[in-house]
Amino acid sequence: MPTDNRAIISSNRDFRLLAEIPATRESSRVLLRARVLATAERVGFSAGRRQDIALVASELVTNIRKHADGHGVVQVWLQPGPTIDLVAIDHGPGILRLEEALQDGYSTTRTLGKGLGSIVRLSDHSDFYTHPARRGHCSSAILARFVLRDAPGQAAQLGLFARSHRDGRYNGDALFLYHNGLHLHWLHADGLGSGERAAASSAPLGEAVLQSTRPEEVLHRAQRRLTPGHGVVALAGRCRLDGGRLEVAGIGDMHLHVLRWDESGAALKEVFSFVPGTLGYTPGSAGGGSGLLIRSHSPVLGERAIVLSASDGIRRNWTAQHFESLFARTPQLIAYVLGYEIGRFADDQSLAVFDCGGLRGQPPVAEPSLERRI
Repeated sequence: MPTDNRAIISSNRDFRLLAEIPATRESSRVLLRARVLATAERVGFSAGRRQDIALVASELVTNIRKHADGHGVVQVWLQPGPTIDLVAIDHGPGILRLEEALQDGYSTTRTLGKGLGSIVRLSDHSDFYTHPARRGHCSSAILARFVLRDAPGQAAQLGLFARSHRDGRYNGDALFLYHNGLHLHWLHADGLGSGERAAASSAPLGEAVLQSTRPEEVLHRAQRRLTPGHGVVALAGRCRLDGGRLEVAGIGDMHLHVLRWDESGAALKEVFSFVPGTLGYTPGSAGGGSGLLIRSHSPVLGERAIVLSASDGIRRNWTAQHFESLFARTPQLIAYVLGYEIGRFADDQSLAVFDCGGLRGQPPVAEPSLERRI
């Protein structure tokens, strides 16, 4: 394992929500354009590339206003790379004839030069999710990604989401990830309390993910790094990005979801939970000693699997059936949609989505899902 903590992808440093702008008013386009231009300049994009980002941002607002009567938002995210993600989520009728809409210049309202094709052309990566309109759920989501050319981007198999309580300055949830192209190692922590104190509890723990390959040992090492008087609930995991076995250990109110598809295309979602307790305050523990109560799971993933690591700021009472074709999309779009749809705005939220079985690009057959709690 490496010893340089710069090898870690960290929610404290590398990914976060920068802005969320409702598309309800015409002024939304002006506000969003100013925000993305300033962000892109700060990240280091060239003047020409900044204009591309601004054009895509304007197009996303225009699409929501025209096709969803302004019922939606555009989010601006920083991701590892550095990378800027523009994400549009709306509650309109869905994207009709998606393949046609992706052609540059196509528009259902016949506006010359507009349409989703320009988003595909101008961004480094794009992805689209659509579903017929449903009450209380988004009907479409668009991801447009812009990667700074002279910096490495994150692995395509990762989707990362972290949002603080009421979009405040401090997020008590923290995600730390390290991947070498074959194995993914991660530590996911939720600091006790709220605000600055909760963030101070979880922030120093990242180096633990570099100190051992065993999830149980990562948690013990995280316990030793806690400042006296602070505590977290946490899970640590390791999986092969090409499928195989997942190993995870945790303590407290964290949860892990594994989605797999059988030969018929039916979806199975398993929910893994952990023993009550905390790192730092667990009865019988002494600085991470043998008294620390940890529950471990080692499910076999097989060839097709998506893994979701979530804090208690993400609701767990959902099924794959609620989102149908979403899990055929890229992990990052999955993370954005789930964070928006099932995140608790009154709590810190964090979610990591891993494609651990080559599912991306192989859409499962939409069947009613089964759910088993473990």
